[in-house]
Amino acid sequence: MEKCSRNLRNHGITNTSLVYDVDPTIDFHIYRRSCLLNAVPAFNVVGAQWQAMLVGLTGLERVYAYFCPIQYYKLRRTIPYLLTGPLVLLSLAAGILTGLFFIRNITGPFLCTLSTAYGGLYGIFHYTVVIGVTVVGFICTTLVKILIMRARNHVTKDDEAASLRAAALVAIFSLLFVCVPNVLILCLRSHLRSESMVVLSAYTNCFFCARALLDVVVYLIVDVEYQRFVIKWLQTARRNRAESSKCI
Repeated sequence: MEKCSRNLRNHGITNTSLVYDVDPTIDFHIYRRSCLLNAVPAFNVVGAQWQAMLVGLTGLERVYAYFCPIQYYKLRRTIPYLLTGPLVLLSLAAGILTGLFFIRNITGPFLCTLSTAYGGLYGIFHYTVVIGVTVVGFICTTLVKILIMRARNHVTKDDEAASLRAAALVAIFSLLFVCVPNVLILCLRSHLRSESMVVLSAYTNCFFCARALLDVVVYLIVDVEYQRFVIKWLQTARRNRAESSKCI
């Protein structure tokens, strides 16, 4: 047993089934670089932070459009959304650098969680960013929705009202399916074993996927502008396919 565990430590093997076949009660030395090479923590960071930034930016955009409509329609509104990508990648790079140079290897089960790969401090930062930015987006969208409902008149276009309803529903889904699971992880991370955290993270990923699916359904059903965009895109794709078949 001692020889087997020594060999595992020396080679940095991260095969969970192999470790638990030896003895599930023994803690082994984890080489953090093995977790850094694992794509799952990176996907968790990009997926969670990016969608949170989009929700938060959408809420801020609604507030700006309500209070400064003339300036809003003069802006190139795609630029802020394009900047969210580099911001998320910068955050991921900070986590990778932290895991590489500032955090020592740890002893524990062979499971690569976000905190295992990038450190507990970065894990707290990640969950705080996701929760905080999502809550900001929800508050901003809800505020604009209330203001418009109070001042509702015939000037308000039906398309704009439908778009706002869709954004409000998306913000609510983000609050329920993103903030609540992340708050649970943030509160329970110091009380659960790594194996339990991995299981909990897997369930939260299912919630994230459900939220993304609900977002698409909401926009297809509620947002008239989005419906027109999808129809136009399908018509363009069909026309391009027909033209390419004629060329053949």
